[in-house]
Amino acid sequence: QAYGLQPDGECFSSVIAALAKSRQRGSAGRAEKVLRDAVKQCPPYKDSNGVVRGVSVDAFNVCITAWAKSDYEDGPQKAKDLIVLMEETNQASGGDYIKPNVQSFTSLIDAHAQTNEWEGVRDSEGIFNRLLEQYLDGEEELEPNLATWTIVMSAYNRLSRKRSRGAADRAERMLRRLEELYREGRTSYAPDNIVYKTVMNAWTVSTADGAPQRAEDILNEMIEMYLDGDDDMKPESKSFRHVIDAWVKSNALNSMEKVEALIDRFEDLFEEEYSTDDDQVCEMYKTALFGWSKQNKPLKAHEYLDAMISEGMTLDSFCFDKVIEAYTHADAEYSLKKTYEVFEQMESCRQAGTLKPNERVYTSFIRALTKARVKGMAPKAQLVLNRMEQLYDEGNKGIMPTVFTYNAVLNACAESCIDDDEEQKKEAFKIAVTNFKALKENGEDPDHVTFAHMIKCSKLIPEHEDEKKDSFIKSSFKMCCDSGFVNSYVLRDLTECASERFWRALLNCPSGDPEVEDLPLQWRTKFEDRKKESNKFEDRKKQSNKFGGRK
Repeated sequence: QAYGLQPDGECFSSVIAALAKSRQRGSAGRAEKVLRDAVKQCPPYKDSNGVVRGVSVDAFNVCITAWAKSDYEDGPQKAKDLIVLMEETNQASGGDYIKPNVQSFTSLIDAHAQTNEWEGVRDSEGIFNRLLEQYLDGEEELEPNLATWTIVMSAYNRLSRKRSRGAADRAERMLRRLEELYREGRTSYAPDNIVYKTVMNAWTVSTADGAPQRAEDILNEMIEMYLDGDDDMKPESKSFRHVIDAWVKSNALNSMEKVEALIDRFEDLFEEEYSTDDDQVCEMYKTALFGWSKQNKPLKAHEYLDAMISEGMTLDSFCFDKVIEAYTHADAEYSLKKTYEVFEQMESCRQAGTLKPNERVYTSFIRALTKARVKGMAPKAQLVLNRMEQLYDEGNKGIMPTVFTYNAVLNACAESCIDDDEEQKKEAFKIAVTNFKALKENGEDPDHVTFAHMIKCSKLIPEHEDEKKDSFIKSSFKMCCDSGFVNSYVLRDLTECASERFWRALLNCPSGDPEVEDLPLQWRTKFEDRKKESNKFEDRKKQSNKFGGRK
């Protein structure tokens, strides 16, 4: 202005685009401020050559998009206000120089969809439907493109991930409508790979009845189109993995048969390009392993572990841990032998440098030894713990024993009371006391399980040493009370291990069954705090799902 110059529409548009695309906090508002100045100083007009000058549709669209991506609560309203301003500016110009186009409405739809709440997504679909109706009524320049369709479907996919009922069904209804319009020749766009995947993924995370089958049906449609020659419809290994994961999570009776059939089909379809280096292929096997372990079919889970090892797939502790847990829960005559086999496989992988086992899998192995009632379970549990400490000192920080590990060792000691050998019991008691001290020395806090197991270890004390047994129970229970960890499980073990006279004196309960609620609050404060936190969590969960069931 100092040199008699005036910014024109192109100058304003460049500044508006730079501000809007910066994605900095407040950039949408700053871009809009410059846009409103442009409307006043450079309104649209047609020059002598018939070229539209002044503020452009693109300048409006980039601002609308900025509000759509801004994460501001009033972003959708701001985007709508700009479309209203565009229409008013167009009317004031006396010609159709700056009418909202499909990109304008697509950005407005996205602004509502980005709220990721049911009301906002429903609004985005409403705007989309009005845009589609205008196009079908003859305004061909307003034809929604695939991005417009996908924005709404993706929003329903995100709602489905939030467990909103009906979201996946709405996404599929949009897909079927697009298919129908294309078949009838009423739209230029056929659903592409992204559209099908978006709807399929909405079903894979849906909690609706039959959701995994709906997801698999869409996957099968993509496969058929690919086999018919449409290479763009080739499903990725990730798509198979998502459907497999949905079946495993469903707990349906035939879920694992479905999983195995999908893995077989994937390997048959892509035999030539199939690679065990593909992370998604590894995840398929891992998910199948997990699924069979969930259904207490350890032999089937073990088959997938064997296959992963032989194929050289990337393994982690989760794979070995789940198979060990499955054998432990199965409690079959072969369980212990197979558990040792899995543990040896894990050790072989560790020695080969293909695996760094974590604390959990070793802890599961200790639990398996205890469940099987192996002879000398306490010293054997101690050997496993010693091995963990050695590996930790050698640099495997993920194997550091936790309170869960110590509790597993203490349980092995407590269960040694079934042993007839008094020397074995004496050794188990010594191991229990040593590890209780080590737990605290290593910075781990004992919990209610720790104290319950310590009370149970009193059974290892010879029957004729009543005074020593009572003293041990009393000190263990006192530490539990001081820590605020007394609960129904602790009371159960106390009443089972101590004489009735003794536990009634400890609890000041002269008659009747002891109740946790009747005990001093400071004895059970940890569980009262957990109850409060649990109630708060449930309240937040209910609030977040307030609109979850609306359709």
